[in-house]
Amino acid sequence: MLARKAKLFVVGSGSQARYVIENARRSGEFEIVGIADIEKKENIGKSVNGIEIMCTLEELSSSFPPQDGLVVVAYGKNDRKQEIVRQLEVQGYKFATIISPQAYLSESATVKHGAIINPMAAIMPNAYIGAHCIVHSHVVVEHDCYVGDFANIGPGVNLAGRVYVGEGCYVYTGASVISGVRIGAWSVVGAGAVVLKDVHEGGMVGGVPARALKENEGGRQKENGRK
Repeated sequence: MLARKAKLFVVGSGSQARYVIENARRSGEFEIVGIADIEKKENIGKSVNGIEIMCTLEELSSSFPPQDGLVVVAYGKNDRKQEIVRQLEVQGYKFATIISPQAYLSESATVKHGAIINPMAAIMPNAYIGAHCIVHSHVVVEHDCYVGDFANIGPGVNLAGRVYVGEGCYVYTGASVISGVRIGAWSVVGAGAVVLKDVHEGGMVGGVPARALKENEGGRQKENGRK
């Protein structure tokens, strides 16, 4: 007897939704019911990779009540994503974890609810991926790394062993972080940066080797990734 697929509603209709839809389809674990648009009511009736945008975020509970299945927030602006998740938690929604079958996940790694792991990512032994993280393609998260909730790890990033990435961080495409470095919560690491020393909370670094660029206003990124 075939296992029953979990019903899944995607919150967000941009590039992250495309990843989620493809990963969920390939996993064979989910029946994708529809999409809730976060920003534009006029997008209702359009589709993303064959899945219809059925409602806005505010209308989600009418189109897909919490008891009907799982949701995943497919959105790349970390601070706004956190707000959306908190709103959905209050309403009683439960969150799917979406892992591409083409990703490598060690048996001893931990991936928390709501996380999205894209193709060719490698999560090594004893690594921890927090709730609602996005780990993009060709990322390597080495042994004993910790990636906090709502972090966004861009394509081709390399985190060496025992790296700590705090809540809400954005590590941009192709950055590398050496072993044992600590990146404070809500920090930004620029594309291609080579991080050799700790980054304090709310910091912004870039370059080779990485150096401080400026502070994030309020310790948060206003624009920290594509939607």
